[in-house]
Amino acid sequence: MPTDVTPNAVTPNAVTPKDVPANEVPTSELPTNEVPAISVPAIEVFTIDPAATLPPYDQLKQSVLAAVEAGSLAPGTKLPTVRALATDLGLAPNTVARAYRELEALGVLDTRGRSGTFVAGDGVRRAARQAAADYLQTMAGLGFSADDAIALLDQVR
Repeated sequence: MPTDVTPNAVTPNAVTPKDVPANEVPTSELPTNEVPAISVPAIEVFTIDPAATLPPYDQLKQSVLAAVEAGSLAPGTKLPTVRALATDLGLAPNTVARAYRELEALGVLDTRGRSGTFVAGDGVRRAARQAAADYLQTMAGLGFSADDAIALLDQVR
């Protein structure tokens, strides 16, 4: 079957920035010196329940914390911008900004100016929580309640 080929036709592999206006150049064809960060599709990771009694910023905060603790968000993972996440979740930008600020104050997130917001840490907090959970589980196996196990920690402090 013959194809219509004209001398000025541009094949998809032949597109270069000088052939097309800047706003039409595929981003995969633009040169870059940066290593791309791992991005998070917000809709897949974070959930907001409009019917919940917990405010949306707190729901987002808890959702991010849960994803970090579960390992879904590894240290160094770049989070969506405040505006992008707000749009994806149907929230006001100030709601997302508040959640990000509170998570940064807790040391869970690290905002690097124009570079974006990233999951902070090296897993130390997660390891400490796991050690605490293991301790409580061991103590429960010995017949101690969680309150008694914590009281024992206070005694040795």
